Amino acid sequence: MPRLIDADALKEGIAELKRSPWYNNETVPSLHAGIKEAIEVVELLCIDKAPTVDAEPVKRGKWKCTYSPYGFLLEQTCSECGLTFEESSGVDYNYCPNCGARMDND
Repeated sequence: MPRLIDADALKEGIAELKRSPWYNNETVPSLHAGIKEAIEVVELLCIDKAPTVDAEPVKRGKWKCTYSPYGFLLEQTCSECGLTFEESSGVDYNYCPNCGARMDND
């Protein structure tokens, strides 16, 4: 599964690197030119040309539980969409099968 990163933040980090004494130290000109060129290649070819994804924020919810007078779980309701199902279904969801909300009941 691909990792989603913030390319703009990465480019800001490179811009900060370009302002640093390390980047601007020309004690060995040939080495320094190689470092500058490598950083430019990474920025232009790797970051700027990287494909983007259509990502959405993770929806989070909680199961609202209804219990019997004896403490048995009777049903669960999604706090996001209101989907309710009986506990007798025997399914323990970590997400809502209706709206996709991740359930953070801890």
